[in-house]
Amino acid sequence: MAEFQEISIQVPGKLLKEIDQFAEAEGVCRTEFILRALRAYIQARNGERIRESLQAGYAEMASLNLQIAQQWFKLENEGGEVLLEDLTGGGDVADN
Repeated sequence: MAEFQEISIQVPGKLLKEIDQFAEAEGVCRTEFILRALRAYIQARNGERIRESLQAGYAEMASLNLQIAQQWFKLENEGGEVLLEDLTGGGDVADN
């Protein structure tokens, strides 16, 4: 079991009433409700950080991926021209 440490916080009265209402509705004590809320917040923030890191990585790789794609298309086109020349004997198809 986790070792607990006691902390003291001050919250506005209205917020405390809302916390108590939610805790009661969920059938847990105030402490358990606050622990769940803190865990959910931390999990959500970690998810946001991961998404931000992925977005940054994709943005960094975008120009490299574009360069690779352009080179690949260029090679495909050159290969097609060579194949067409081989098939037509080097002349223009319209000349045959």
